[in-house]
Amino acid sequence: MAASRSIRPKHTAVTAQLLRAGLEEAANVRNALETDLRHAVAQSDFLLHYQPILDARSGLLPVRRRYRWHHATHGWSGPDRFIPLWRKNPA
Repeated sequence: MAASRSIRPKHTAVTAQLLRAGLEEAANVRNALETDLRHAVAQSDFLLHYQPILDARSGLLPVRRRYRWHHATHGWSGPDRFIPLWRKNPA
């Protein structure tokens, strides 16, 4: 009858503790980044870059505006990184 018993991980508590620690670390990093983002907005620490878009059919060269943020620790960040943070927590 041993085969009919449910199989459970032996170290469930350890696994849960590691998962909790990982989630806590991710939340701490996100909170620090949000704080840095608020400071960057207050200081206008963003640069506007122009990204050309080549249209092979028409030969036109439209330009897309992209904001970039130079974070002291993380380096250059594109809008895909800081815009979602800003939308969740606007100043």
